[in-house]
Amino acid sequence: MNPELDSERARTPKRRSGRAASPAPNSEPAADPAPHSTRTPDPPHAPGQAPDSARNPDPAPHSAHTPDPAPHSAHTPDPAPHSAHTPDPAPDAARAGGAGLDFQRARSPEQREARRRAILGVAADLLAETPLSEISLRELARRVGLSKTNVVRYFESREAVFFALLNQSIADWLNDLPGELPNESPEETANKAPEEAANKAPDEATQTAPDEATENATDGDAAAVVDALARSLARRPLVCELWSALGTELERNISAEAVRDFKLANGALQQQLADLLTERIPALTNAAAREFVALTILLVAGLWPFANPAPPVAEAVQDPRLAGSRVDFGARLSRALQVALAGLLILGKN
Repeated sequence: MNPELDSERARTPKRRSGRAASPAPNSEPAADPAPHSTRTPDPPHAPGQAPDSARNPDPAPHSAHTPDPAPHSAHTPDPAPHSAHTPDPAPDAARAGGAGLDFQRARSPEQREARRRAILGVAADLLAETPLSEISLRELARRVGLSKTNVVRYFESREAVFFALLNQSIADWLNDLPGELPNESPEETANKAPEEAANKAPDEATQTAPDEATENATDGDAAAVVDALARSLARRPLVCELWSALGTELERNISAEAVRDFKLANGALQQQLADLLTERIPALTNAAAREFVALTILLVAGLWPFANPAPPVAEAVQDPRLAGSRVDFGARLSRALQVALAGLLILGKN
């Protein structure tokens, strides 16, 4: 053994593994290494003055004294799924964009009536684009922006939709019709006729008896009323199209209750038209006026399909040899109605 080496070892303290040796006696304690976020040592300071670190201590290292914010899910929960707090828009509103309708759940009678009218409006638009036979309830529901099941809540079938549309269209037409008929009533014209005849020059060849003049004036005004009626109908293809489909399409796939409701409402509208005709044609009795209205519907239903044939038929009748097959709806209806009216007036006198 070496005595000098042993003496040196005795004077040198042992170091623990992994740690710095203790400072020698009477020496200034060495500062521990700063944590991970080491701050810059304070500069020298005057005696009696506190170090900068005492006056303005640095914030503790972020990891030591200010805990990291907890994960987002611990303190600020993610918003709940959309369906939990903000219900998705109703399917009606989501699908109604194509039809330009903003549907919400209809609760009040007013809301239900508004939705019902919206369905009828879309049905009218479809009928202007597509033959009635090609319109399905599914397609109507798609255009409205509702499911087929929701449409059935308002109308039990496709036929019920068009029944209601027909009655609504007739009601709208009757609101406008008085202004489309001759302004002067036949009774007023008839009252003027004898006076006008009396003021004429007394030419035996042309003079007309007052009673005959009154009758001729009345007949002439009746013809004018009927012609105006026919021309008015020709401007309303929706009414004509649905009248022509009554017996062949609409009175199918519908309950007896729905048919009864439709016919009762339709009968009231027919009476409204009959009342207007008796005002303008005083020679018509109420019974004759009702029969005339029924004949009008039958004539419209029969003439409309021939006046609006399929494209191949329309092309074929352009042949000059088939000129008689072309149907001018307004003119042909006017002629047929005048014949019907004349017959009713004659029958009424007998």
